[in-house]
Amino acid sequence: MNFLKKISIFSLINISLIAHEFPRALSSYNDTHFTKISDILLNRIKLEPFNLVTTIIFILAIIHSFLSSYLLKLAHKIEEDHREKIKRGEKTNGDIKMLAKLLHFVGEIETVFGLWTKSLAFYQNRIDLKLALLVAFFLAGLIILGGVQSWWIAPVLGNLSQYPLMISSIVLTSFNDNAAITYLASLVENFSESNRYIIVAGAITGGGLTIIANAPNPAGQSILKRYFPKGISAIDLFKAAFIPTLIFAFIFIIFGIIV
Repeated sequence: MNFLKKISIFSLINISLIAHEFPRALSSYNDTHFTKISDILLNRIKLEPFNLVTTIIFILAIIHSFLSSYLLKLAHKIEEDHREKIKRGEKTNGDIKMLAKLLHFVGEIETVFGLWTKSLAFYQNRIDLKLALLVAFFLAGLIILGGVQSWWIAPVLGNLSQYPLMISSIVLTSFNDNAAITYLASLVENFSESNRYIIVAGAITGGGLTIIANAPNPAGQSILKRYFPKGISAIDLFKAAFIPTLIFAFIFIIFGIIV
């Protein structure tokens, strides 16, 4: 195959990929005739297999965010061991191991979603992040990864009664920015006004359970991280916020947000 033919084929492939819009508009799935959520989701995976890929990537990014404090602790341990070996004369004084530096980088909560977002780079417009703050990088990644979850979040929210909807909104907010959850809920067709209030109530209630639940949380961590040299534990944060979250949810119920 000569050079010109290779270029032509490559160009055609690029054109076909660029023409493929992702994420697809929810209306393009034409699945209003399905009654079961499982049928809707399976149909959307069949029509757009990359939906499943992006969701797996999103889940891996969430797992990574929960492991970030552990990765930082491991990096500190490697550094301490290295310094101890220098004192004992087993190592010469020099740079810390590359592994420790790598663990420091991947353990920073602000870089988690930015790193995983690179796997979806083909579906993004060109973005210059050279001068962006780490917090902005984190949020950009969260919106990109979370935004393509509408294929399953929208039908799930649209088929829940009020109390399960409140609980689901709180849980989903814990793994997405709460603004993203309210936006995805707005995509659900024929969503009642009361259900919209419930989504907002749940998004507000769950905004403190994790670092990624609310946009100011990563900013707060960046400001306070000097007081946590080994990183902020995602599990400890969740445990500390759990009771206040229950109280806040109870207040919304008592004052008639859920009616």
